[in-house]
Amino acid sequence: SKFFNDIAINFAERVRKDAGDDRKQQVARAVSLAFNRPATNEEISNGVQLIKQLAKLNKQGKGSKPLERFCLMTLNLNEFVFVD
Repeated sequence: SKFFNDIAINFAERVRKDAGDDRKQQVARAVSLAFNRPATNEEISNGVQLIKQLAKLNKQGKGSKPLERFCLMTLNLNEFVFVD
């Protein structure tokens, strides 16, 4: 939805402001903010890979900004959506 896309854009701006341009730091910060816990090594590795793939699509004109899409995905994970 437009609402969640707008939230993801703001979330990505916050992550970029806090973590700079380092993809590992961006993924770690996004997970930390979204889930209030440190990111695992596996989450960081998977997140960096996803952002790289999204960046490749973006360069081909087939996608939007990679960090924004990663942030949107993070906001749609069960851990964020559902409270135990």
